[in-house]
Amino acid sequence: MDDLIEWKNYLLPLPKEIIIHKQVQINPSEIAIHNESDHDEQSKQATKELRQVFAERSNRVPKGDSFTIKLALPNKKDRIEDTDVDVSDLRELPNMEQAYKILPIADNCLIITAIKSIGLFYGACTMKQLLSATMCPRSVTIPIVNIRDWPDISERGLWNFPDEAEWIPWLASKKMNYGKMASTHLAPVERNKKNSATIDRELMIESQKYGFNYSPFILHLNFLHSLGIYQAYPELAGKGDSSLTGRYFAHKDGNQHRAPCASQAVLVDIIAEWMTSIAKQDGFDISCWLSERPGQCECLNCTMIGQFVLEARAFVTAWKRVKKVFPKLEIRLFLSTTTLERDYRVLHETPAEVKIERACAMGLERVTHKPRDLFLNSLYDHYASNGRWIASYDVPIGVNGDVDTPEFKLPAKSAHRVQDYVKQLYQRKYNGAYGMIAWHTLAKETDNFNISALAEWSWNTNGRSVREFSIAWATHQKIENTSLFADWSEIVGNLA
Repeated sequence: MDDLIEWKNYLLPLPKEIIIHKQVQINPSEIAIHNESDHDEQSKQATKELRQVFAERSNRVPKGDSFTIKLALPNKKDRIEDTDVDVSDLRELPNMEQAYKILPIADNCLIITAIKSIGLFYGACTMKQLLSATMCPRSVTIPIVNIRDWPDISERGLWNFPDEAEWIPWLASKKMNYGKMASTHLAPVERNKKNSATIDRELMIESQKYGFNYSPFILHLNFLHSLGIYQAYPELAGKGDSSLTGRYFAHKDGNQHRAPCASQAVLVDIIAEWMTSIAKQDGFDISCWLSERPGQCECLNCTMIGQFVLEARAFVTAWKRVKKVFPKLEIRLFLSTTTLERDYRVLHETPAEVKIERACAMGLERVTHKPRDLFLNSLYDHYASNGRWIASYDVPIGVNGDVDTPEFKLPAKSAHRVQDYVKQLYQRKYNGAYGMIAWHTLAKETDNFNISALAEWSWNTNGRSVREFSIAWATHQKIENTSLFADWSEIVGNLA
């Protein structure tokens, strides 16, 4: 490899700042890896990621004495012991806890450093990609680099994905850090009995080594009939036909969903018991799902205040109750915004520390524009611009990505629209960018390109062009003619 451009093709996502001074070629057995800060699981995982390259590519143990890759966190004065390295500049960056540096501290030593251990892990992911580019049993070429890097959007991930134990390390290797815990299970509701939830605690704890938030959730409130809640508490069933929320395209069978009578105090009791059950299993970030489609209980209290306002209040009230026992508990409200009715009250009333997630809002926010549509919502954009934490699940990953209708969103491989949408989220100051996958069969094979595009631009929004990204992705996939693949991706992108 003779130039910087070629090295960049092995990095995905592309770091913000990178300078390559030179490169050295060495036998993998002559390299050592030292972690000066392996006192927590994320730091240990950072070391493990690097050692894994040697095990898989060279069948060597990195315990040599000719070249050292050192990992270290700073002391209280933001200095790395026994070096001149200062990391105080990382504190000035957006999402500083995820930022990292890689730099030479001698002719035969590179150091990976960060303020927090998650940054150390991300630095190791970048170094792993550089080592993987050329490593074989007898040699590896190491670029002597200066890298300073941080993400633009704080949370990057997927709403749904299969084979979680396999996918979470894969997503984390692309510096993605959020996913819904599909295996969250709410037990059937019985009157006057404690309610409980079961989560995949083991995988949740394991995912934290990768800096990945595998988040449990409480089901859409208009889906609760499936738990027998209206048989146990008939008074909770939403009154009148307006409370029927229908069944959309993605649900081929089953009963119509009914929104609850959210002014009933027992709803708060049930939610609080679910939250308590999850918190007892160390689940301290719960996604709370309001009813997914328009609906309105017709009782006087619900009509006067509003269905979604009362549902949000129920979650927040339950959270405040449980937080007294579990002070670390955090929640996020998941608004499936097929309606904007009284969202202004939800946003106004909900405490600022509660995160807001949106889904199915793309159709409502789209403003036709050439060459690419604009997306905006004056209410949410105002709150986001003033520092409110807001995320979108609408990054167009899948071919038919709109769960409300079978609307065609994009070809199976179109980085153009992913880049465009993520960039607009960043400009609107959103904090989370997620995509949806609605099926499991061959999901990675089908959506790898678009998922990687999400990883690329949610980390470095103004980095690569679509063509440059396509070449980098093709390089990772070992596609022989990367330029031809990039040509094809440009043609497909223009059709999207």
